[in-house]
Amino acid sequence: MTLTVLSAPFFKLILRTASLCALFSLGITAAAWGQAAQPTATPLTTAQTLLDQGRAQEARSVLDRRIKKEPKDAQARLLRSDALFLLGEIKLGRADLDRALDLDPTLRQGWLNRAALELADQKYEAAYSALLKAQQLAPSAPDNEINLGAVLLLKGDLAEAALSFQRYLDLHGNSAEGHYLVASNYAMAGYVAPAVDLLRRAIQLDERARLQVRSDPNFATIAKEPSYQQLMAQEPQRPKAGSLVSRYLFARPYQGGEAELLPAVVDTLQAAGVNFDRRVEVTQGWALIWGEIRVELRDGSDGRGLVQFSAEPGTMSEAAWKAKTEQLVRRIQARIVTLMAAKRKAAVQRRPPGG
Repeated sequence: MTLTVLSAPFFKLILRTASLCALFSLGITAAAWGQAAQPTATPLTTAQTLLDQGRAQEARSVLDRRIKKEPKDAQARLLRSDALFLLGEIKLGRADLDRALDLDPTLRQGWLNRAALELADQKYEAAYSALLKAQQLAPSAPDNEINLGAVLLLKGDLAEAALSFQRYLDLHGNSAEGHYLVASNYAMAGYVAPAVDLLRRAIQLDERARLQVRSDPNFATIAKEPSYQQLMAQEPQRPKAGSLVSRYLFARPYQGGEAELLPAVVDTLQAAGVNFDRRVEVTQGWALIWGEIRVELRDGSDGRGLVQFSAEPGTMSEAAWKAKTEQLVRRIQARIVTLMAAKRKAAVQRRPPGG
């Protein structure tokens, strides 16, 4: 399967996160030498800090001076290659990266960066060789198997990729993030069945994975597949045993998030100082808000809106929970009235004269 060649701006993501997996926007990072704690500031630590802050031109200036003084400083050249890639100077960055690895072939980060460059050029064998060198330098590094598996997929070697991914999952046990990461790789390469199976397991381990995938472009290639759509349409999980749970009915319906109930709930949580993820998961049948209080909204059987609040066991006493949720309900009801009044006023203002 042929994937789109990455454009130069993608290198900013690859090299800044210091990991091949960032090529797939998956968030796994390799340990870079420059991130270790340092007792005093040096040109290298200063440059690393500037890079972390996105100040690539300033980092380059610092490293230019360092390399002029110490032309055989491999780590300085590796860092300068990062700065050059961030500045879009791919040819110069590659030259610095190659020189850094010539000077010090033990720079694992350099091999990861080279693998990313080879992948962008669709040179999969070269990318795989670079990753094998990175693996040899740190056999126990947690990103080895996921990186190798990703390239094996691009090479079309599904069986070997599956073995690498399984070794990665074996290392990470029941990790929702690990399953999600492998699912993302399968999805990007267009392998629907393993992507959906692993994503299903990730959601079982942490239901918030479903929220994450809704905005993840790595799953765009399988978004129209029936198995994927069925998974994304599944009903939310019930709160686990022992959770604090309260349910309330409101006069206004949920109505796929289009009526006043959902915005009233969001506004109330924010005004009440409740910590929650602003990325609300909204479907036609239900909505989920994640935070210190999990809020599920849907239409009740009688046409009214049903809101369920839940929280982890032991978060607070039953009495405190009852008081808190009842206060939220009163504020939601008041907010619904305010939103309905605003909607009526807007409708009147839009009405043509004499209408």
